[in-house]
Amino acid sequence: MFKKGILPVVGILSASVFSPLLAQGVVANEDVAHVLKGGSVVVDVLKNDTDTAALSALRLDRIVLSKLRCCQYTKMAKFRFTPQADFVGSGVINYTVCNEVNQCDCGNVIVEVARRPLPTYDSNENSRLFVVRDSSVRFVLPLGYQPSQDFNGAIRSGLNAGEWIYTHQAAHGDYPQYNFTIVDNGTIKGFDVKFEVLQRPPQYVVNDVAATYINQPVTVNVLANDKLPNNFASITFGNVNGGTIEAASNGNMTFTPTIPNGGVATVDYAVTTLDGYSEKATVYITVSNFLPARDEYRLTCLGSPFILNYKTPIPEGAHTITILDGAKYGVLRYFEQLDTLIEGKKLTDNKVLVYFPNHDEGFYTDDFVLEYCLGDDCKPVYIEMEVMATDSEEWCVNDCVFPGDANADGTVNVLDLFPIGLNIGQYGKKRTDDSEDWYAHAAENWDIAARGNNGIDLKHADSNGDGVLDSSDVKAILKNYNTFAAVAPKASIQESDVQVQLMSSVASVRPGDMIEISVSVGSSEFPAFDLKGTSFSVGYNPNLVNEKTVGVNFTKSGWLSRYDAHLVLSKIVERGKLEAGLVKTKIVAPMGMAKLEKLGL
Repeated sequence: MFKKGILPVVGILSASVFSPLLAQGVVANEDVAHVLKGGSVVVDVLKNDTDTAALSALRLDRIVLSKLRCCQYTKMAKFRFTPQADFVGSGVINYTVCNEVNQCDCGNVIVEVARRPLPTYDSNENSRLFVVRDSSVRFVLPLGYQPSQDFNGAIRSGLNAGEWIYTHQAAHGDYPQYNFTIVDNGTIKGFDVKFEVLQRPPQYVVNDVAATYINQPVTVNVLANDKLPNNFASITFGNVNGGTIEAASNGNMTFTPTIPNGGVATVDYAVTTLDGYSEKATVYITVSNFLPARDEYRLTCLGSPFILNYKTPIPEGAHTITILDGAKYGVLRYFEQLDTLIEGKKLTDNKVLVYFPNHDEGFYTDDFVLEYCLGDDCKPVYIEMEVMATDSEEWCVNDCVFPGDANADGTVNVLDLFPIGLNIGQYGKKRTDDSEDWYAHAAENWDIAARGNNGIDLKHADSNGDGVLDSSDVKAILKNYNTFAAVAPKASIQESDVQVQLMSSVASVRPGDMIEISVSVGSSEFPAFDLKGTSFSVGYNPNLVNEKTVGVNFTKSGWLSRYDAHLVLSKIVERGKLEAGLVKTKIVAPMGMAKLEKLGL
């Protein structure tokens, strides 16, 4: 924590925040504790938690995530934290607190471990924080540090010990800084806290995301999701990458891609008001033929009918599906429009394949060949279907849970980390089948839409079926990584407008060299606001790189991960491809820009 140039940040008050995880009477407030290296501290985590319903005394239910490699702790209402002998820094846990009717919320405990004597800082050592113009930012210092002067009220103490709040004012300029000092064994020690002021996020314009086929124009009204003010005057289009546009003053834009092999194209535009105020936004357009990502799939289902979904992001997509070679044991049928009862369940869908197993065969493996076409562009796909006999009466035909596929997109990858992390601590209905094996599990809806997951029900994120989202649900992602419950399209859709960059200072390498590549998010021109996490994939030539040395080091003091609980995952998916992700598990998100990870080769 006390390293040169690093200041732990608890959170950003000015960022957009989510409402409590379970919008009921229980509210778990954040706790901050300080302890010296070699000591211990007791924290009553429930002391500042509240229950507006006042039904009963609150109880600590469980630990849903522990990032306390620093400390030993005892699970009870009062935690005793004992740091490991050599640890200096911060540790975090997420816990759930409930009342007698099981209304619950997820809380955060931060433990700061300081060393003695405190380090000496000279004038060249400082910490940098981000703050939105005319807003406030919250940060934590070791106990005993105080502002060296009044600073006209710009700095004030927070609710927790060691917590401070800075409020920006126009007179402070764009790069204000303040000095904090402490007297340690008769010596005055201190360091500067520097702030970089960010312009406010756009008030009126919202970035757009669209998709189209290669060489196929797409029309988007870029103003449709904007909140235009009454004094709106005009729209102007700027940089276009990856295609050409025809645009109108009402916001309609027809984009024609020129990317021969697909990719993500961008179009910038600006909205101006009558008084000359202007805001900029970007349209991100995924260009692809969305043919299947693989030539071969191995799917698993129970002995009930199984729907083979294939969804492209183009609602009126012109793709066709043909059965080239039918199933050997079961029956495979293709429906342009499906409106029927299967196993007593009403199903309505378009362009769907349904596999009907042969119940007399018990366990067996079937196979068939499909052909997907977009115009003259076709791709055959070989599919093996494992059919398992089971005594379970919980047949699942539609909206099934596949353990690890937390975002219900038909495959397991790093993106499934997000619904778990963003909704950690949520409670719902347990599954009767708690297996993490890869087949279609029947599960009752939680009737809670997953935050950050396009409204998908949270039952899909409960990988182990125990009725609560916690860090153990990540195990199924690793267990079933890169498996499929559907035939998946090759291209993924642009998820965010935040810039992710790979940067290295190495100009040339020789055999045996170790290369570190920094992964950075945001920039001074386009800072990230309200960022909950990030994920990326990196391709490399496995014939030139020793794959045993490939890995991602998530910076412990990283701007996104620092001072908050988070989930991380990295995995070599196949030869020449690594995927990694980090997602915060609390409701306050940082802003600005910084290095997050280092990719080592």
